[in-house]
Amino acid sequence: LTPLPAKHVDTGMGFERICAVLNNVPSNYDTDVFTPLFAAIQTATGARPYGGVLDDLTDTAYRVIGDHIRTLTFSLTDGAVPGSKGRGAVVRSVLRRASRYGWQVLGMKEPFLHKLVGAVVAQLGDVFPELKRNPEKVREIIYNEEKSFLRTLEKGIKLFESVRTFSHSITAWTPTTIEKMRPHLESAWQKHEAGGLRAFEFNPPASNESIHAKMALDHSLDFLSRTGVKLDPEGMLRWYADPSIIPAEAVFVLHTTYGLDKGITLQMAQELGLTVDMDGYEKLFAEFTKISDGKKTKLVVTAIQGTLPATDDSAKFDASEITAKVVGWVADNKVITTGTLPVGLPVALLLDRTSFYAEQGGQVGDVGTLSTNDGADFEVEDTQRLGETVLHLGSLQQGQLNVGDTVTLRESAFRGIDVARNHTATHLLNLGLRTVLGSHVEQKGSLVDDGRTRFDFSHDKPLSADEIRQIEAFVNTRIQRELPVSATVMPLAKAKEIPGVRAMFGEKYPDPVRVVLVGPETPEKASHDDSVEFCGGTHVSNTATIGYFKILNQESVAKGVRRVTAVTGRTAMEHLAKLTGTVDELTGKFLCKPEELLARVEALQDELKKLKAQIAKSQAAELGNVIDQLVAEATDINGVKVIVGQLPAVPMEAVRMQIDRIRQKNPSSFIVFGWVDEDGKVPVVVALSKDLVAKGLKAGDLVKPIAAIVGGSGGGKPDIAQAGGKNASQLGAALLRARQLAAEKL
Repeated sequence: LTPLPAKHVDTGMGFERICAVLNNVPSNYDTDVFTPLFAAIQTATGARPYGGVLDDLTDTAYRVIGDHIRTLTFSLTDGAVPGSKGRGAVVRSVLRRASRYGWQVLGMKEPFLHKLVGAVVAQLGDVFPELKRNPEKVREIIYNEEKSFLRTLEKGIKLFESVRTFSHSITAWTPTTIEKMRPHLESAWQKHEAGGLRAFEFNPPASNESIHAKMALDHSLDFLSRTGVKLDPEGMLRWYADPSIIPAEAVFVLHTTYGLDKGITLQMAQELGLTVDMDGYEKLFAEFTKISDGKKTKLVVTAIQGTLPATDDSAKFDASEITAKVVGWVADNKVITTGTLPVGLPVALLLDRTSFYAEQGGQVGDVGTLSTNDGADFEVEDTQRLGETVLHLGSLQQGQLNVGDTVTLRESAFRGIDVARNHTATHLLNLGLRTVLGSHVEQKGSLVDDGRTRFDFSHDKPLSADEIRQIEAFVNTRIQRELPVSATVMPLAKAKEIPGVRAMFGEKYPDPVRVVLVGPETPEKASHDDSVEFCGGTHVSNTATIGYFKILNQESVAKGVRRVTAVTGRTAMEHLAKLTGTVDELTGKFLCKPEELLARVEALQDELKKLKAQIAKSQAAELGNVIDQLVAEATDINGVKVIVGQLPAVPMEAVRMQIDRIRQKNPSSFIVFGWVDEDGKVPVVVALSKDLVAKGLKAGDLVKPIAAIVGGSGGGKPDIAQAGGKNASQLGAALLRARQLAAEKL
């Protein structure tokens, strides 16, 4: 473990506890630190006054909301933004916990947390003046985030209530009963999954256990169909073994679908005397994250056993080869300082010095090779930093490598210069964004590798095409001016005084700090029009080396945060060559000049629009004729027109329009249509007239057995419902079933 830089004793006597002593009250929440916040909460929610009772949910809501609104106001003021990873995920979780208490305990069905920002600023703004800088922006972020969360919160709480009700409604089975019923349930479940078994058809051997099993299956199938939670027989058996433990699958759905993270679900469960399968959830979420990222798992070094030696990495800004001594390696999170490294074993190699840049500040780590004069070759796939140690992640490809051997370090040359190009271009992009968009632009993150630069920044709307052109021109002009790029190390306090200096908000910089200047030769010559940033990364020595800069795309990554991806140098030229080739191909096809392409495409779009309108008109006429024929051939059951038949492949919207026409002319009608679309799928729609709905018939109930025949499912409103299947060969049988249902129900 890395020793802490400062050692002290934490007595736990924080600010709030000191206030409790001074106010002579038993709790932090009874002090005048929280009194103004609780008054604001009462005003915003209309709740009863805070009572100070520990096991009262309303008072708990006051405490949680009061604590969390302070955290939110400070973190958002400091530049954090709600998101799905890192500190953004923490901010989002804090907000959602407070919002959940407001909804479920205080009855707040609309956003209200933003109304409390003023109370925090009024109380603490004099001591923390940064809170007064832009409270409206903080309110806006909180409002939009809570509003978005509330869209799914109600559904999430309903799902949780279904889970809670199910847990409370079942009786725990004994291990003996579980073992007896496991094979019967598994067999029944397999048939159910295949669509061949309904709960009422399940008939295990007659016994008390069989009654339990039959009831359990019936109950379980109903629960799973209503909630969308996916549980296999083993999962259901675990639930029946201990109904007080909410299954991991339910917690997973609550998180990934409805935004109720594991902490919120656990909190709600504990309030009701339940708990959750946290270990199972962590496994599900880890697999989910792995699939979502779609990335190869790499060697992860953490919780090191042993002492890591410091690495001298002062040569990382010099591209020349150096030699270093092997002092050991990390394998299975253990530091090894003696012996011989086996070939092929993934390790983190430790050297006394290095010229490889370790991943830091958004720049990826270097790759390359380490070799000995005796023919050993170690391939470095990534370079990471842990404390004062540089880790060379990779494996020995050939030869023998021992502790104490001398190796020659060779960084991948082309990759290194490409990374440097992109990093210097990122600094120019940062300056260009502020120049074109405004001084509100703040860096929120970056990723620099050999293929691109990816830059996140604060801006609340997409960049226009004209803004992108201006930013590209700004950067490329500075590339063409062949500006010098230099770095100097100076005291942090003095560096902060340089005009126009930029630093990543929230980042901790060393003292002294490294300052990278693009243009001015010294800090004294810098101005607000120059790129001056605190940076520990690698750069080109002159902007001309960048060659060319081109923005590929932009996207939103969070509320109020945009992302730009750009390329430079060889990659940019390859991109331009590809675009030029495409333009040449198009001008050849259209037999026009490049500047005439836009007009040609617009003309084609107009022509296509007219053709689509003609096709739609023709399809509507054809569909109308088919439906008129089906209406003419319709049977009559107790005064109700039963109109069932197959339609040509048409859009669902056109079918709905025809259904409205039928119901206008036939006030009592039972309508079922099916067809095979262009993708081979089988849409089915069921529609009922108002009088049939009034008698208790529901289109949503009728469409399910019909759709099941074509291998699908669906639902909808009482008067109209739709479904989709995939077995086109069974459409005729499905329509026959529709006629049978009409005969049964009418």
